[in-house]
Amino acid sequence: MRRQSSPVFLARLVMQNELRALVRDRRAMFSAFVLPFLIYPLFLLAQSKLNQATRDSLDDKDVEFVLAFDDGSLDLGDETWPLTRIEKMFSDLLPLDGPCAIEHIEFEDSWTADAWGADEANDERVMIRVSNTESDPGRALFEFYFTGSEDLANEAKRRARNAYSSLRDELEAKRLAALIDEDPGDALAIEAVDIASTEDQSGAALGRLLPLLLVLSILAGGSMAALAAFAGERENGTLETLLVQPAPAASLAWGKFIVVALTALGTLLSNGASLLMCAGLGIESDFFPEGTLSPDRLSLGLLLFMPALFLLCAALTYVSSSARTFREGQQALMPLTLIAALPAAAALLPSAEFSPLAAAVPIAGPALALRDALTGNLNLGVALWMFAINSVWAALILRGIGGVLEAERLLRSVGTSLEAAKRKVSARAGLRWGFLAVFLVYVIGGALQARDLLTGLVLTLWVLLPILTWFTARESAREVGWSNALGLGRPRALQLLGAMILAPALTWATQHLWLPLQESFLPAPRSIFDSLDLGAIDSLPLPLMFFLMAVTPGICEELLFRGAVLQSLKRDLSTFKVVAYQALLFGLVHTSVYRFGHTAILGGLLAFVTLRTRTLWPAIVLHMAFNGTSLLNGWIEEERIDLSLPAIPVDLAPFAAGAAFLLGAFLLLRGTRAGHS
Repeated sequence: MRRQSSPVFLARLVMQNELRALVRDRRAMFSAFVLPFLIYPLFLLAQSKLNQATRDSLDDKDVEFVLAFDDGSLDLGDETWPLTRIEKMFSDLLPLDGPCAIEHIEFEDSWTADAWGADEANDERVMIRVSNTESDPGRALFEFYFTGSEDLANEAKRRARNAYSSLRDELEAKRLAALIDEDPGDALAIEAVDIASTEDQSGAALGRLLPLLLVLSILAGGSMAALAAFAGERENGTLETLLVQPAPAASLAWGKFIVVALTALGTLLSNGASLLMCAGLGIESDFFPEGTLSPDRLSLGLLLFMPALFLLCAALTYVSSSARTFREGQQALMPLTLIAALPAAAALLPSAEFSPLAAAVPIAGPALALRDALTGNLNLGVALWMFAINSVWAALILRGIGGVLEAERLLRSVGTSLEAAKRKVSARAGLRWGFLAVFLVYVIGGALQARDLLTGLVLTLWVLLPILTWFTARESAREVGWSNALGLGRPRALQLLGAMILAPALTWATQHLWLPLQESFLPAPRSIFDSLDLGAIDSLPLPLMFFLMAVTPGICEELLFRGAVLQSLKRDLSTFKVVAYQALLFGLVHTSVYRFGHTAILGGLLAFVTLRTRTLWPAIVLHMAFNGTSLLNGWIEEERIDLSLPAIPVDLAPFAAGAAFLLGAFLLLRGTRAGHS
């Protein structure tokens, strides 16, 4: 009896029931297993046939050329070339590339390409205008005019350029022969030899596109199972029978997730089997230049893609668990497909490196690992790190599914306040506004500051951030008032003093501990500093600069992040989660990977201070003092000002900073358990 009530046993029962229902669903089985197996041979064969048919069709078609000359000859410096000679040479060369029709016209100086292209019948022609260049009269200029949206015009341009290349080579050879008996350059020859194996070539071609195709295939196959497990059961009224049972919501979530993951795993294996079949049949394409593919590399790449599979399945399960109907679930999964496809497209970028930082990015890390595994350039250490961190992302998403089901159970049994807490309504709203703020600061604030740094910075801090603060806190303000919604309780004087003492210690630690450490594993390129134009800010008087760079962020950023957003998060989340989310948001809003580390640490610390002191004011003072100390240090060094103060010996500086940190933390957190609200 005890075994039958264990969470593992209950999860297995749910999984078995879902598997039986899935096997009976023909649509789900076809999209998860059959379609992924057929898609590659059908796609590759169709691509090959279509390319060949298009090429044959264009080769057989007549293309029209217009050779246009402004007079009867070209002055090439040492001799005059009759245009009839070039026309004949061009006419002799063009038919080698296919059927051609050639027409000769002359134009006046007032001739324009727009006038020639006004006639709709000219859309599929290419006109080649030959004239002397203005800057160098001894050179002939060939101008190609064509309509790029027309296939036949593009084909005509291709043939014309081939003919032009042959004509240029012929004329160059004749002129060299006239100047010198033998070209000394003929003794030199250049030949590029690709020493990559056929497996490397196939892996490089396949590795660029396969991650994106796998993401789309997994989402297509797993979505049917996820929607059937939640939205389908809600529509059929069978999910309620599970929720009224005394089974943990986590067991229900895990049982359904395992079915979705097994379905997606079948899709992944079907993709791999289909690719190996195409390679075994010798189907040549852009993917398989020699019709070869290494099964070992493909197997390793698919294994490394497993964290992405679990992450996508967890996201599918999470989104589907909130859907009330099948159609609502399908609509909710559409943006998920777009969001997942963006990081998977990192494999398309030749410059994207499989670094430890990139490996930690969800979906992008497994995509780059798969690409490098197929090319044989995989870094095993980074791959292990990627596997671990992406598995953590999947587990974090999966944890939320049980909360959704538990909240639905509470909806049928208890009041709305407890239900809202379980659903984390306030926290979700705060996170939505927090991430929206990051996005808007990046887009709108970035555009304003790119146009004018000083004006854009003022508008971002004093207009955009207050508007976002108002929208984030307005719902809470209706219930508890604006002061409580922003956490503006009365602080203690010692807390403010502690914040001011703590700031110089944090500044020293940032400059002497964190930044040198960051330079060792993530050095900032010199081009970033060279591209910064801070002239408008540097020219400000020191009081205005201090107000803009220290006081303003301390007020505006704190009201939004540690005020409106944090007060929404702390209602439903633990202290650890609130601090973690605050660190993430504050790191992201500064829109630089080279500033993310210390700004994220600062954001987490400010959040912890706000939670412990139960008021926003110490965080505001600490933020202003931290920015102000950094600003004054830089200003004093730049102006080379001698304050005639006793200097702290270098050996004692860490001890002085540590003492300031301990004293500031003691004063800041003293008596916070009975702090003012």
